[in-house]
Amino acid sequence: MDKSNRQLKAGAIISYLAIGVNIISGLLYTPWMIRTIGQDNYGIYTLASTLINMFLIDFGISSAVSRFVSMYNAENNQKKVDDFLGMIYKLFAVLSGLVFVALVVVYFFIDGIYIALSPEELEKFKVVYIIAATYSVISLPFATTLNGVLTSYEKFIPLKLCDLLYRIVSILLVTLALVMGYGLYALVTANAAAGLLMITVKLIVLRRRTPIKVNFRYFNMGHLREIFSFSIWVTVSSIAGRLIMNVTPSILGITASAAAIAIFGAATSLEGYTYTFSCAIDGMFMPRVSRIVHGDNNIRNVSPLMNKVGRIQFALIGLLLIGFIVVGKEFVLLWLGEQFSQVYACAILLMLPAPFYLSQQVAKTTVVVANKVKLQAIVNIVKAVVNVILAFVFSCLWGALGACISICISYFIRTIGMSIIYHKVLDLDIISFCKECYLKMCAPMLMILGIGLALNYVVPAHTWAMLGAKALLVTILYFGLMWLMTFNRFEKDLIAGMIKGVLPKALRR
Repeated sequence: MDKSNRQLKAGAIISYLAIGVNIISGLLYTPWMIRTIGQDNYGIYTLASTLINMFLIDFGISSAVSRFVSMYNAENNQKKVDDFLGMIYKLFAVLSGLVFVALVVVYFFIDGIYIALSPEELEKFKVVYIIAATYSVISLPFATTLNGVLTSYEKFIPLKLCDLLYRIVSILLVTLALVMGYGLYALVTANAAAGLLMITVKLIVLRRRTPIKVNFRYFNMGHLREIFSFSIWVTVSSIAGRLIMNVTPSILGITASAAAIAIFGAATSLEGYTYTFSCAIDGMFMPRVSRIVHGDNNIRNVSPLMNKVGRIQFALIGLLLIGFIVVGKEFVLLWLGEQFSQVYACAILLMLPAPFYLSQQVAKTTVVVANKVKLQAIVNIVKAVVNVILAFVFSCLWGALGACISICISYFIRTIGMSIIYHKVLDLDIISFCKECYLKMCAPMLMILGIGLALNYVVPAHTWAMLGAKALLVTILYFGLMWLMTFNRFEKDLIAGMIKGVLPKALRR
């Protein structure tokens, strides 16, 4: 196994470990955190975070970093990398200033925007907004750029270790702050402190583990035009994407209440686990796809990699979706309580499109490498417009549930639109992918879903122990049927290798 494959495999394992830590922490401390600060305060925290995220638009520069650095590395041209990054950091300095001005302007209009919030909630929201906005402006030049550079140099182990460390440090700091009775404001400050620490660690890794020597003196107008011709459409796509999860709490703040925002926030947290689980290896194939596209000069050669990775992703996300449909209602009641019962239906609606879209991550990476991001942007614009229109209508009728219905519809529109681009424009064999991935793997998934739903009528789970046992049983049945009916030799060898790596030697004899 070469060094690149070792980094890729180890990075993926660490990513899934980090996700495990995130899920366990969510089970253990999120309900306690909500009880400690209160449901309304949790809604305010969610609202402030999503509002600020709408302004953290990097104008496609972070995607440009991943694409161009990977391309220059494929060409073995370190000088271009150093010159490129020098210009990128200067662009980010200007961008941070613009974001700061925008956030200041928005601050003075908060009272007129969130009319559904009480005066006391508005005052809390303003303080949280100031803390989170300050951190966001400081971190903007580094947060995504460092990830892109480390990915391009295939430094997956230190990158994913940083992600794992961030989750652990963030949990520890938040827990300490709340135990000491500092409340909502300390929660936001602790998350910001953990983020700044990880940026520092990544800068140290970049300095010591890569040959980069940023040339801050470099500036070339032709190079700048090349960057912006790519990044402008990534920007449009990013803005459109923010009109989904980040704008929906604001819509609920206008049409519903802080409690509805809290329900939506809890549902998006659960959906976020699904997305994070899939995206544990997202972007890690950028260098490999770049070598295929720029080396072989034939995008269609990406199709075998897409099929191989897509089947694994579809199987994993399918397990999460089916498992949640089976045990999710009981899980939500045990986790958050009866007042959050609507989270179950909301989370299912948010998760439903995930197996079909997130299994196409390699194709999504190819869109960036091949510089077809304009078409991706158009799809995301359609998705965003549909979501905003439907969210206003549906949330007036059904609150958080209506907002989730609008997101589900708009996500399926995106998946269909991107599949057409992969097939018609990139010439990827999407028909073969659908047959190998969706058609061949859906039968055992539906069988397990039926068994799981029937199991709910026979064995209801009223305790965490019963819930865990039921989830374990569904998982064993799922992989058993998939092994017998669907998994190919590569996938069976992969699972067998992972089991051998986890089990002690004595148990393997």
